Amino acid sequence: MKNQAITKRSPSQNSKSAIRLTLISLFQKAPKPLTVVEIRKQLLKMGIVRNKTTIYRQIDNLLRHKIITKLDLSTRAIHTKYQINPTITI
Repeated sequence: MKNQAITKRSPSQNSKSAIRLTLISLFQKAPKPLTVVEIRKQLLKMGIVRNKTTIYRQIDNLLRHKIITKLDLSTRAIHTKYQINPTITI
């Protein structure tokens, strides 16, 4: 079953930069900060299958480059939300 999800991806969906650009687009369009669960659901709606580890890695990359910011609303990771950095222009 897992291999079927991989074969359904188009070549552009396989690149790390493509998923990164998709995440940036999601954050730009989001009316509120997003959790990883919400991000994953949005990606699935778009037909993009990624596991949580991949999403967290891409989020870490976006955080390192200050493209997004992290909002810790609780000590539990599930309550951590992310949003586009309001101080930058993309």
